[in-house]
Amino acid sequence: MKKSIISVIVTLALTMSLLLSKHITEAVVSSASFAILKVIPSLFFIMVISKIASRAGVCDLFYPLIKPLTRFLHLSKSESSCFLIGNLCGFPCGAMLCSDEVCDGRTPRDNAPSLAALSNNISAPFMISFVGSALFGSVSIGAALYVIQLLSAVTVGAFARRKLPFNNEDETLIQKNTPAVETFCSSVSESALSCISIAAFITVFGTVNFLISDASEYFRIPGTASALIKAFFEISEGCRSASSLGPAAAFAVISFGASFSGLCVIFQSASHLIRSKISVSRYVFYKLLQGCISSLMSFLIFELFDFSLNTGIQVDHPSPRILPFLSAVVCILFLMITIKRLFSNKA
Repeated sequence: MKKSIISVIVTLALTMSLLLSKHITEAVVSSASFAILKVIPSLFFIMVISKIASRAGVCDLFYPLIKPLTRFLHLSKSESSCFLIGNLCGFPCGAMLCSDEVCDGRTPRDNAPSLAALSNNISAPFMISFVGSALFGSVSIGAALYVIQLLSAVTVGAFARRKLPFNNEDETLIQKNTPAVETFCSSVSESALSCISIAAFITVFGTVNFLISDASEYFRIPGTASALIKAFFEISEGCRSASSLGPAAAFAVISFGASFSGLCVIFQSASHLIRSKISVSRYVFYKLLQGCISSLMSFLIFELFDFSLNTGIQVDHPSPRILPFLSAVVCILFLMITIKRLFSNKA
């Protein structure tokens, strides 16, 4: 059954590429240009620095500041570094560093999918500058969406992670000092190879989004559904489409897309996770769950607090029957997490 579905999809894609070869070529050129001229220049240096910082233990200096949170999430000191760098630097640094953690023996493989989901999130500059300032003309909206993403990541991480036994002697042997030249050279070369892979994924999924845009116009797909589909495939185009919707729908779609990260980033991350034999299916499940929680949180927070005061954006209000239901869902999630923590502490 699975092979049949894949065969049908591949056949349709091949047929479309032959019938719409000129249009697809233009889409590929546009997507590849965006990846090479915009994404890679901003991402390559960050990836190199994040690898060096992780391997050199730079983030150990900031460990005391986030120690209460990391203890709640059962994160070791090296995993805390992965969490901190991944959430600051954005996709796919978290997945890349998580893969390094497993390869170097610092993280149990069974806990790696939840660590990847917890660490591999959209960067603060993208959410604040691009989404908040460029799309909505408000830094506060971008900052609020970024915080909501972190809250949803911590929620999923708290529910998914387990405190697993680990051999401290093995960890000491693995964490031996690596020559600075070797650390620098490996960080640059590995980041360069990762960037080539990222550019390829962006080109493929950017082309898919071009086709989705044309299909949306032809079949007259509603704006919210079209934006959600685009965000499911590729986050930046999904954010652009969602910004033209009403505020409540826009924030919910953007929060889902940013936390789920889109198939484009999922496959970028999978290319790193597979290298360490980390379960990609569990990682995708956690990101999908995070996207749903983030969307609910965004809908509630932007309903309860007025963000239209300084932005000129009028936040529309949902039906009175929907708001209590969404509030109950979020409360139940937090209750489940609290119960899980209590039982895990007793164990």
